Amino acid sequence: MTAIAPAESIWDSRSSDVLLASWGTPSGSPAPSDGSGNLPLHFTASWSPQPDDAPQARPSEPPPSLAKCRVLLVEDDSTSANALRLLLNYRGYDVTVVETVADALAAMREGQFDRMILDLMLPDGDGTALLQHVREANLPTRVIVTTALNDTARVAEIRNLGPDRILRKPINLAELLRGLSGKGMQ
Repeated sequence: MTAIAPAESIWDSRSSDVLLASWGTPSGSPAPSDGSGNLPLHFTASWSPQPDDAPQARPSEPPPSLAKCRVLLVEDDSTSANALRLLLNYRGYDVTVVETVADALAAMREGQFDRMILDLMLPDGDGTALLQHVREANLPTRVIVTTALNDTARVAEIRNLGPDRILRKPINLAELLRGLSGKGMQ
């Protein structure tokens, strides 16, 4: 499962008054009973201390460099995929979500993507097949691999396939955004 860490909530970068999402259990609530240790993601309505009739600031447009940046998010956990899709859409990215290797290959046949966020353990195969496809076809797509693997030999094998960045789960959102923007790429 993809998790976003380490913050407890996500704030609108344009205003410190608007809470977009938070995760965890409310104070005094029991932890999830499924034994997974995963904390639920809660989306809340925007809140503003201004009266309803006060003029509202319009959200700024995304930077031009991101306005048409297409991201293929390959993630089989629908909750995590939807949370990342919402956050990346909010940051100006055009995100397509797929859950399998086959669906990702079909999406790549239909159009070119500037970035790919790639989970490795997918229901129909290993995500490294997609990374190999991108590199062998000399596609200009930046690939960010997300993994929960702790096997250093396996991570070294993946690194040899040429991802632009490898992020360990739980994903640090700031690090993911740096990778998508091309800052600090390997």
